[in-house]
Amino acid sequence: ALDVAIRLRAGHGPRDSLLLLADSLRLAFKRRTPGATDAVDDIQALQPMFATLRQAVRAYPSDAELWIELGDAAFHFGQFGDVTEASAAEWLREGVRLDSTFIVPHVHLLELAERHGNTRDASRAAGRVAAISGSAPMADYYRLVANVLDTQPLSRSARRQLDSLPTAYTAAIIREFFMMPDTGGIALQLARTLQKEPLRNRKADDDSVPLRDAIAYALAGRGRAREAIALSRDRSLLLRLARIGAIPADSALQRARRWLESEPAEAMAAASLFAAARDTAALRRLVTWADSADEADARKGGPVDPGLPHRACMAIARWPPEIPPPRCSGC
Repeated sequence: ALDVAIRLRAGHGPRDSLLLLADSLRLAFKRRTPGATDAVDDIQALQPMFATLRQAVRAYPSDAELWIELGDAAFHFGQFGDVTEASAAEWLREGVRLDSTFIVPHVHLLELAERHGNTRDASRAAGRVAAISGSAPMADYYRLVANVLDTQPLSRSARRQLDSLPTAYTAAIIREFFMMPDTGGIALQLARTLQKEPLRNRKADDDSVPLRDAIAYALAGRGRAREAIALSRDRSLLLRLARIGAIPADSALQRARRWLESEPAEAMAAASLFAAARDTAALRRLVTWADSADEADARKGGPVDPGLPHRACMAIARWPPEIPPPRCSGC
């Protein structure tokens, strides 16, 4: 839609021309192919985009859309252009002051408040998103976010909401909260509550695995690594914890080698762990398995999973230099 608007921008008034110029610069920045030695200050289109949007709000200070465009650009790209999160929040709030019916600035203000552990502002922003959303399914989610943030420990009304909504909503909330720098550890409190009192009124087809994994990540994020591993079937969690030293690498390697015996597809995620340990036998088996899986798919006439040779190639890229790498049919 932006591409079409930009192509048809001739003949528009100065306000729309400024907005479309900023949009074209934003697209140019998003679509650029980054170089290995890019310096942030040298990224073309980024500074002109912010300059254009600043010019627009100076020319039209009562235009809510322009303030929101400026705040949105700062929210997404400010870290590349020396624009602070405080400026992004200020510009988004100005847009909301002028027109509170735009949903995007409230969503961004919610995330900014969460990043800084400001639960009061986060709850308020979530409530506004829910109000604007009306009867849309997302309204239930954001009402639940607001309720959980606003009532610690978990209130009865929040608990009733958790029990009545899909498990995926609860999993998403835990994932949303578990990196918040809040002193109360809301995600951990929620995880602990659900461990003691599992959700009721679940539908037969309601998948509990995402919720279990979300609780595991919340536990891991608060230093409960062993509890997290015991609860989750997410292999990547174990590997991430091993890489940062939260669990012994030897323990993770033993598990990964067992996966190689019984679930080689799962063990593919451990390629970098095997490489770091210079376990060339495991790496060779991974590549051989990926090749055989591709060949089996090809014989059946089905599509070859492009992820398998790619991950195998990543393993080879970390191969000890003194050992010739095995052949990879995906290369």
